[in-house]
This record gives sequence, structure tokens and C-alpha cells, in this order.
Amino acid sequence: MKRGWERLTVCGVGAVALATLLLCWIASADAGEHDPSVPAPFATPRLLVAHFLFALPLAIVMCHRWGQCNTIRSLPSGIPVVAALVLTGGVATVSGGLREGMMSMAFGTWASVLRMLIAVSIVAVWTWVGMSVWEARGSAAGGNCEGNSPTADGVASPRVRLGIAAAIAFIPPHCYAQTVIPACAEQAAMALERERLVQAQRWMVRLCELGGEREIAGRLPQQWMKVLREQIRRREQWLQRALPPHASADERLRYAVVLVQLERLAEAESCLQVLCEHNLAATLLLATIYRDQSRWEASDRCYHWALSQLDSGLSQNSAATAQRATIYEGLAYNARAAGHPTAAQQWLEEGLRRCPDQAARFHLLLGQHFADGGRPQAALEHLRAAAALDPAGSGPEAQKLIVSLRRMTPACVLRYRTAP
Repeated sequence: MKRGWERLTVCGVGAVALATLLLCWIASADAGEHDPSVPAPFATPRLLVAHFLFALPLAIVMCHRWGQCNTIRSLPSGIPVVAALVLTGGVATVSGGLREGMMSMAFGTWASVLRMLIAVSIVAVWTWVGMSVWEARGSAAGGNCEGNSPTADGVASPRVRLGIAAAIAFIPPHCYAQTVIPACAEQAAMALERERLVQAQRWMVRLCELGGEREIAGRLPQQWMKVLREQIRRREQWLQRALPPHASADERLRYAVVLVQLERLAEAESCLQVLCEHNLAATLLLATIYRDQSRWEASDRCYHWALSQLDSGLSQNSAATAQRATIYEGLAYNARAAGHPTAAQQWLEEGLRRCPDQAARFHLLLGQHFADGGRPQAALEHLRAAAALDPAGSGPEAQKLIVSLRRMTPACVLRYRTAP
């Protein structure tokens, strides 16, 4: 009856919430400082929730079929609870081994199939638990629960329902995973470019679990995992030697750089404190550390001191220009992250004026800033300028953003103009 389907739905929603919280709690308790907070192969918390939510229709269909089986209905009431705990614990237990397997070979679309099977199994079993508890309470109260079992009168055939529910359980989460892969690949490429090895490793792990087969800098994520593990191992061995108490500025700076590569930011900060306001490179690195820790004001102080040193020295060589551009970009990033987009725009425009050799870089940043702020016409002007000034460097990324803006912005808002 209709009330039976309502009870199945309520139990299913509760099962999704309970199973998601339980799995995330187990994964967080077992995870190290840099390990993922969700079990493999779900990669991200949002993907885990998406799979569990879209698995709900198929789990309800399965529980409906189980409710019509006398053998299953006659099982002791504690069996569903034991089965749910064993299945959930088993998924959490094999998560580490499964992650290692996905980091050694590309799963592709099969990763989505595996996630769907795990999600449907867990949600269905926990829904079964909810229905068992509900029926047990009804029986204890002297009610008759037989009439509350859902029926399929007036509904599509069981095979059609099963097929539709299976499609719902697979297609939306798979499409979402495919949209996440490019973003993760971009973040991984940025981490590799900055030599943030542990950050890059985290993104590669996500790509492996997502089933991504996109090459990054000429290598697949699975190949990068081997390279990054070896590089991280070598740097950890190098850090085992203690830094001398009276180490030179260059030795201390090199030691801090390796600590940052391994995401040991607190240790790097302590190492750089004695060099702060005496060494320009150390101060810029410390500003980056504060930025990664979301300590915007401390990062700004370091950037302002570094900028005053460059201005007082009146140095115009290429190294000084690159450092000045880094400072303006960092100040704009901090302002935007702190919720001050106007200040971010002002820093980027000042960088464009004072760093003419880096004009393409700042035009690209201003284009991205205006695009994020909903000003497509201003964004296009700066993006076209970036593509014209540096076709090989900033050009490809600028062109990609131009195409995206033209596709996503209504013609009544955006005045199309052909590039010269």
C-alpha cells in the first residue's frame, strides 16, 4: 500500500544519512594528516553523498523485493543490523587496499560502477534495518504491519522499475564524477608546477579513485603516483638530518622549501621566522605559507614588507620584476579570499601598471577576476589582451576562458566582437 512505500522512503533517507556519516567518521578516524576523509573509491565527500542519494531508488526497490520474500522476512530481527554493520565495516576496512589498487591501474568507467554497487548495497541494507526496526516496534505495540507492505499495483513491471532505478543510481553520479575530473586535473597540474608534492599526491589519489585517464604533464595519474612517492621519500630522508643551530640563510631557506613541499607548514614557518624581514625570498615564502593557512593579514604584512624592500632598492631586473608580480598576485588573492573583490581588482590593476613585463599575466588574472565577478565584457577585453601579448604562455588559457564566456553568457548581455 501507499503507506508502505512512504515508510520505505523514510527509512531509505535515514539510511543515506546514517551510512554517510558512519563511513565518513570511520575514514576520518583512520586517516592520516594528508589522507582522504572518505573511503575509496568515492574520492570526495560530495561524490559520496551523490552516490548514496541516487542509490536510494534502487535500494527501495530491492527492499520491496526482500519484503515479499518469506525467507528474508522470517529472519531474526538482529540479522539486518549485523549485516549492515559488517558491510559498512568491510567497506571501510578494504578501503586502503582498494585505494592502492586504483593507484596502480586505471579503472575508467568501472570506478563509477564499483561506487554504485557499494552505495546501493550499503543504502539497501541500512534501509532494511530501518524497516525491520519499524515493523518490530509496530508488532510490539500490537499493530498489524502486514497491511503496510508496499504493493506494485498500477506501477510499472518489476524489471522496468529495476532498470530505471539502476540508471538513476549510475548515470547522475557518473556524470558528476566526469565534471570533477578536469577540475582535479587542473589542481594537480598547479601543485606540480609549484612543486607542492604532497598536494599533488592528494589530487592524484582523487583522480585515480575517480577513474580519470587524463594525462597531466605527459603522465597518467597512476604513473605520477609512483614518481611522487619516490620524490616524497627522498625528501623525507633528506629532512632526517637535523638543521644546524647556526645554519646559514641559504641552508635554512632550502630546508624550509622542502618542508613546504611536504606540507609541513608549521615547521617551515618556525624555520623561516629568524629570516623574516631580513631575507626577501624567505619573506615571500612565509607569505605563501600564511596564505595556505588562510592567515590573510599575516600574509599581507609579509607581502607589503617585501614590496617596500623592492621599491626602496629600485631594482628593475627580471628577477625583481617577477618578485613584484608575485607580490601583487598574492595580495589580490588574499583580498579576494578575505571577501574584498574591489581591493583585489585594485592590486591587479596596480600590478599591470608597475610590471609591464608581466602584462599578459595580469591581463589574464584580471580577465579571470571579472569573469568570476559577472562582468563578461570587461573579462573579454583583458583575456584578448593576454592572448595577444603572450600567445604561447597565457594565450591557451585565455582562449579557453573566452570560449567559455561566449558559450555561457546570453547575447543580450555580451556584445560579441571579433578579435583583431
